[in-house]
Amino acid sequence: MLRASTLARLGCLALALLPSCGGGGSGGSGTQGFSNFDLLLSDAPANELLAFQATIDDVRLVQQGGAESANLLAAPVTLELLSLQTSSAWLASQELPAGTYTGVHLSFTPGSYVARRNDGSTVDVLASSDDLLVSFATPITLGPGNYRRAQLDVDLANSLSGLLSAPPLDFAPQGFLSDDSGHVESSIDEIHGLVQSVSAQQNSLVMSAYVDDDSQVSLGDVQVQVGTATLLVQDNGSLFADRASFFASLTPGSSLLEVHGSLANGVVQATRIEVDDNSAGGGSANLVRLKGLVLGMGPGSTFQVSIISVPQGSSIVAAAFGGSIPGTLEVTYDGGTEFYLHEHQTTTSASLALGQKVDVKFSTFDNPPYLAKRVEIDDESGENEGTLTDNSGLPASFVMHLDESSPALLSGQVNSTSTDVAVDVGSASFSLDTQGHPGLVATDLLQGLRVRVHGPVSGTPSSPAISATGVEIRAGELRNALVNSVTPGQNASLTTFGGSIHDPFGAGVTDGPLNVLLAGNCVFTGDATTRTAFLELAQNPPVGFTLELDVSGIGSGTPNEIRAFEIDSNLHHN
Repeated sequence: MLRASTLARLGCLALALLPSCGGGGSGGSGTQGFSNFDLLLSDAPANELLAFQATIDDVRLVQQGGAESANLLAAPVTLELLSLQTSSAWLASQELPAGTYTGVHLSFTPGSYVARRNDGSTVDVLASSDDLLVSFATPITLGPGNYRRAQLDVDLANSLSGLLSAPPLDFAPQGFLSDDSGHVESSIDEIHGLVQSVSAQQNSLVMSAYVDDDSQVSLGDVQVQVGTATLLVQDNGSLFADRASFFASLTPGSSLLEVHGSLANGVVQATRIEVDDNSAGGGSANLVRLKGLVLGMGPGSTFQVSIISVPQGSSIVAAAFGGSIPGTLEVTYDGGTEFYLHEHQTTTSASLALGQKVDVKFSTFDNPPYLAKRVEIDDESGENEGTLTDNSGLPASFVMHLDESSPALLSGQVNSTSTDVAVDVGSASFSLDTQGHPGLVATDLLQGLRVRVHGPVSGTPSSPAISATGVEIRAGELRNALVNSVTPGQNASLTTFGGSIHDPFGAGVTDGPLNVLLAGNCVFTGDATTRTAFLELAQNPPVGFTLELDVSGIGSGTPNEIRAFEIDSNLHHN
């Protein structure tokens, strides 16, 4: 039996309960006795992995009493989880019976896991479990006419164990489910579909949407609102003159669209819409779309990527390479190739740089050169990961050593994993990769912490530098610790004994008794989901039970003292 409290981590599955009239998040109130349920999926990064792909074949809501709903998926769907870090895939939209629901049961297809390193090579994965069973902290109630949203975070970093250097990796899915009804909007990954109806007067349309880019798994009818700032792109890459010309071009039952935006009150608020008929390539069935990491530039109008995933046209790509998806690809572009930044900003090929993650669309894909129709740059500054080795220059700068899988090292911009890379902090933002991504300041960074730095690489391979635009700090992980003592109050803290450190908190923090300071925005999961409940449980566990903790955070700078930003607590029978 999976414990909900220990399932509080695998990347970031986002679930949204959006009661609305009919399927597909059409807004309004549900039919009598039913509420609409929309399921979104997202994820968070896993150390040193470029991609982690899995097929989900079953998703059910758990009812009070233990019964489960019917499968919410129309068919199994394959997703690359690590691409869903800033937006969510929309998995399902169903009308559900009114009632109380306690959790979600998600099943992966056994053997469907594909992990890739930054260089495009695959890593073997063995699953010790294919099921993720997660509970709400407080059961939710669905009823006619209400509106709910929830979020399930799936934490790959804690679901995967083992070493890339000594595969296979072990996969044991963990996650955290919360009621997210208070948030107005949720960013979604693009959806594809066929236009069903158009209302130019209301600046809206309804499309028959699909979960996958290959249009095999139905999502249902989806309402899309087109705002004054929505970028509207014709099939040939040029922009529509205005909304009126966009709506006039659409043919219900024929026009295919790709829609980017956010989900609010069951309606997609579009930031960009592309007509996706692929007239130049002979129809949408010939489209190929892949996601990759830029590892090289040139010669000429080309760039090289390691392939993260092929969400559309994977069979076409496999056929072009003798039956399998290659690890890397040389992409060609010309004057007709469209370039975008940040989902809806147009740009040019001059924005391409090493270390960027890109989303590339091809009208045809049969023989080289493989000419891109569209290139979307997800992170214009690129990113490299490694270990902070010298923090004496903070708050202005620090020194790091890159992982062997970092793009700058793979491309030759940095000589080796022992080369000092100077990071200029400038006005970069700092965040910790725990729930909510709490902000930090430069002086919080300790030697020995794992960091992911966004920004361009300059200098020589023997003396490289990065001008940081953002720094993500990998949280330290203390697992299976026990509580020794608790100091309650506004500045609550506790001491622990036992347990083991799986990810570094920074210099001066080692296995053994630790002093744990509770950050003001610390998130509590498992058997205690609030600060008050946790402190009470830590001081007074039930007779016959032991409280075990998993703590995520960073060192405070004092030896064997950490600042906790996330605590997962689990009661065990003695």
